[in-house]
Amino acid sequence: MSLRQPLTVPEAVSTTQQLIVAIDSVLTIGIGRLGPEQTETLSRLTRIATGSPLEVPIRDAIEAIGRNEFQDKHFLAIAAFRVALQGAIADRLRHVAAESLGRPSPACDDPQPIHPAPIDGPVGSRQEATRNWLMELAIAGFQNLDASTVDPFLTTLERLQDEPAAARLAALLTGFVGELNAALPLTDSSVLPTYRWCDLWSRAFVLASRSLESAAGSQVHGTFFPMGVDLRHHGFVVQAEVYGILESPQAEWVRVPVASYKVDVLVGPEMLRSFESRLPQLWEALKSGKSLQVSDAVRLPGGLLRLDGELKLGSAIDFTALTDRFAVGAENLPKEDPLPGADRHPLLLAEPVTLTGVSVLADSPARLKLPDGSELAIATKRISPSSELNVSNLTKMDRVFGLLRFDGKDWSIQPLIASLSTKKNSEIRTGSSILDATAKKKGDTLEQLQERASRLLRAKPSSKTGATP
Repeated sequence: MSLRQPLTVPEAVSTTQQLIVAIDSVLTIGIGRLGPEQTETLSRLTRIATGSPLEVPIRDAIEAIGRNEFQDKHFLAIAAFRVALQGAIADRLRHVAAESLGRPSPACDDPQPIHPAPIDGPVGSRQEATRNWLMELAIAGFQNLDASTVDPFLTTLERLQDEPAAARLAALLTGFVGELNAALPLTDSSVLPTYRWCDLWSRAFVLASRSLESAAGSQVHGTFFPMGVDLRHHGFVVQAEVYGILESPQAEWVRVPVASYKVDVLVGPEMLRSFESRLPQLWEALKSGKSLQVSDAVRLPGGLLRLDGELKLGSAIDFTALTDRFAVGAENLPKEDPLPGADRHPLLLAEPVTLTGVSVLADSPARLKLPDGSELAIATKRISPSSELNVSNLTKMDRVFGLLRFDGKDWSIQPLIASLSTKKNSEIRTGSSILDATAKKKGDTLEQLQERASRLLRAKPSSKTGATP
């Protein structure tokens, strides 16, 4: 089964990407060190924003920066503008994907201006401290960072990590700070991951400028069919995003994110122990290939499903029939709820698709050959080393269900279920081994860490130090 038409990258996308690169050069050099080229880039932003909700905030920000007047609302305007450009690219690419798959073009909501939210209490003060730190990064410039710029934020970060409402912001900042510290001291600014750092900077600034209260959701009851897992992790956070169909009673394409903090020495399958007390019925359903009967679950904007309430294992899933619903040109697709405008990004594109009659090119195990002779890259960088899928078993597949992705330059597919062309047709499903990985194992890293922590807590205080229990 081939695509209706080739997946392309429109010229408008490439032009917008070039503008983002120009904005990133401003943040890399530092807003406190602008030269003529960076000043011209900021002037371009004023012209491009004309007629948009960001016209006035951008104009005011550029004028204020020209006077060396640095306020968080002005930096928010630049961050929001960059986020809006990424959202525009994502929207255009979703239309390209829809045309290639023979699906209706998705509707997108109108962009809304982003204003700093007046937030009281400890969370609000920590968000303000976060914005001040992000301002310092932008003023100094990423190529001029040192430990004295990064380290003072660690105390605020620890406090954010203790706030359940700030979990998303804290997780993003934990990874960001980890990357900055790993790069210090800077020896060669030409090899810095500036695009990624500016992405994280702008996303963090927007999150730190709005209310972190959970979006209003609706309570749902029905059947959830988990189909595969996108496993993502860095040194201090691991997240399993479970994709599937919710029938309640209308069929909807949803995702269930399950995340946990961890320590950097937990790697490989051991890091999945972080999930051992979280949603065991979900991991059992993935392992056994069964559906879940859900009660009092919460449906959130952007296709998010929070599995509150009661969960019961259902019947076995016919994955062939289920994935057929996502074939190219298939009708009666599950309803899809796109991400809110401020959260749309090309790297978050995840269009579900089933391709049949495919093969993996012998000279390029990272590329699929479709029946019409066209090729599609396999998103190997998105496949975790702890995933059930790897390059070796992917070379044997002739049918794949996965997520159509865009990684900056080209389209690719991230496999979630691979059907292997063996004598006995077999399927490899992502997430099917998580339950086994969460089981306690004698002598593993997590058990040793827990044992040492327990010993420290039981240790008697030293009379020499005058410590008290």
